[in-house]
Amino acid sequence: MHILPRTRRLTLTLPDARTLSFATYGTPSDPPLVFLHGFPSSRLEIAAISPRLVSLGLYVIAPDRPGFGASSPLRGRTIAKYPDDIAVLLDHLGIARTALLGGSGGGPYALACAGERVAALGVLAGAAPWTAGVKMHLADRWFRWCIRTVPGLVAARVDAA
Repeated sequence: MHILPRTRRLTLTLPDARTLSFATYGTPSDPPLVFLHGFPSSRLEIAAISPRLVSLGLYVIAPDRPGFGASSPLRGRTIAKYPDDIAVLLDHLGIARTALLGGSGGGPYALACAGERVAALGVLAGAAPWTAGVKMHLADRWFRWCIRTVPGLVAARVDAA
């Protein structure tokens, strides 16, 4: 039986008084990798493969994006504002530069974080922002309709993560 590694929820208070929740895996002295989860998910998305990443000598940091998992929502949030949260997290952990990986819906957020503190950046199965006007598959359109029409249902799923 495969058991996921125990994950401890860590939090920090951002300058605007929101809470940023995150998980870490590995040894803080190892090279850092920040993983930005997809939609709808949370910091726990990376838990299943974190033992392999740690065995490769990486210190994995997985934050919950605003409004996901245990992180506070951000009214009027934009992808362009997200790098500010990551900078605060890196400062909190004493990390000057990091590799960054965004999975699915975390891809646009990862790209927004590209800059002097990101030594390497990857996007895995990246999704375009909804405002990009790309054509979506039927299941994706249905899910987007649910988010707009019955947001409480989706919020309950995200909060459960």
